[in-house]
Amino acid sequence: MRLQATAVVLMLVAAACTPQLGGKTSDKKDAAARPGPQVTDTLGTIPQPHRDDPDSVASHVLAPVDGFTVAGTLPDTTHDLFIAIDSWLPSDLIVGQAEAVYADAHGAYVAVVSAIPDMAWRGDPGFVPDLIEALTGTEPESPASGVFTATVPGGTALQLWSNGDGFVIASSLDDDVAVAYLSALEDARQPIDVWASGDCLYLDAGEDFPYAPFPSEVVVPCSGAHNAEVLIGVTHGADDDVYDAEAIAYQRSYDCDKAYNAAFGDQATHAPNLITYMPDEDEWNRGDRYLACVVTIERNEGRETITGPMEDIDDIAFTPAIGDCMLRGLPADTVDCSTPHAYEFVGVATVAADTWPSRDSDTFDAACLPLLDTLEEGGARLGVLPVGLGPYAFENGDRTVRCMAFATVDGLAVDIIGDLTGTWRILGTGGVAT
Repeated sequence: MRLQATAVVLMLVAAACTPQLGGKTSDKKDAAARPGPQVTDTLGTIPQPHRDDPDSVASHVLAPVDGFTVAGTLPDTTHDLFIAIDSWLPSDLIVGQAEAVYADAHGAYVAVVSAIPDMAWRGDPGFVPDLIEALTGTEPESPASGVFTATVPGGTALQLWSNGDGFVIASSLDDDVAVAYLSALEDARQPIDVWASGDCLYLDAGEDFPYAPFPSEVVVPCSGAHNAEVLIGVTHGADDDVYDAEAIAYQRSYDCDKAYNAAFGDQATHAPNLITYMPDEDEWNRGDRYLACVVTIERNEGRETITGPMEDIDDIAFTPAIGDCMLRGLPADTVDCSTPHAYEFVGVATVAADTWPSRDSDTFDAACLPLLDTLEEGGARLGVLPVGLGPYAFENGDRTVRCMAFATVDGLAVDIIGDLTGTWRILGTGGVAT
C-alpha cells in the first residue's frame, strides 16, 4: 500500500495495483538513441507538456452503447437527476466531469455523469465503495454486476460503476435502466493502457502518483519535460493460481532493485526515489499480474523536472553525513536541523541475516536500533527507518542499511526542530501513522 497522507472527507484506504514506496528504477536505453543535452530544473522553467483536460478525459468514457442512444428532447426529470448527482459528488475530490443523457429502446431516460477523481485516487478499485460508505454512513454490498447503489437525501437512487480509472454515476426513474446502461458500458469497455518499460511521465505540480499504473495522458516524450521514468513495466506470474503476497513483494522488490542498480547504482547512495506497483489479492484474483517500477527525483522544492534520461544526470548522489536532517518523504536534499524536519541520519548499520527477511520481520530495525542509544529521547519516543537496501543488492552480498531516526507521539510520527544528539523539541501535535 502506498503511504500517503491525503486529508479528505473520507479516509479512503488504497488497495489495488498499489504503488509501494521503495528507496529509489526504464530499461537502459541505447546510448545512441538518447536525446540531449541533459537539462534539470527544479523550479519548473522547462516548458510543461500538454495534457488532456480532465473534463475531456471524463467525456471519453461516455458513449452510446448497446441498447442505448443519445436522448433527444429531455424531460424535466433528467434535470432533477443531475441536481441529485451533483449535490452528492464531493467537489474537492473530482477534477474532471462530463454529463450525458441516453435513452433505451423503450424511451426510458438515464442521466449519466462521468467523474475523474484527483490523480492520487485514479485507478483505486476501492474508491467507489469507500466513497459511498463515507457519504452515506452505510457499507455497500459488493454486487456481482460491479454496479454499486447509493441513495441520496430525498430518496433518489444513484448507480455507480468504476471504469478502472474514474467512475460513472447513472440515475433514472427506473433503477433497472440505470444499471442496464452501466452494464452495457462495462461490456463495451476497452482495456486501460498501462505504462511500459522506458515510458516517461509528467505529473503536474502538487499531483500525487495515481493508485494504478495509468492514466495514459501522463505519458510524454522522454526528449521533453518529464518528472518520472518507468524502469520496468512487465507482467509477472501469469501461470500462478494462488496469491502469495510475500512472494509477489519479493519479486517486485528484487526486479526493481536490480533495474535501479543497472541504471544508477545502489539505492543507498543515489537520490532517485523508487515507486513500485504490484497487484493486491483482489486484483490478482481478477487476473492482474502487472508490475511497474517508477523513479522520480524529489527535491525540497518538489518533484524535479528533467529532459533526457534520468540516468545521465550527474548530481544524483545521496550521501548524507551523520546528523543531517531531512524532510518527510526523504528527498536527497538536507535541511538545517533548526528548521522543521522529520528525519535525522544517524549512521549505517549491518543487517544480521543470511536470507532476505520477510516483510513482517524487524531484522532491519534491529540493525539500526543501537544507533539510537547516543541520542536524547526528549519529549517523544524515537524510532528508526532503515533505507537503501534492496533484495538484489542483498543477494549479491550487501548487508548495509542507512538508518534514519524519527520521533513519535502516541504512535504517530511528528516533525521536530533541533538535533537529536543535543536539544530538540516536537513541532506541534498530530503526525502520521507509523
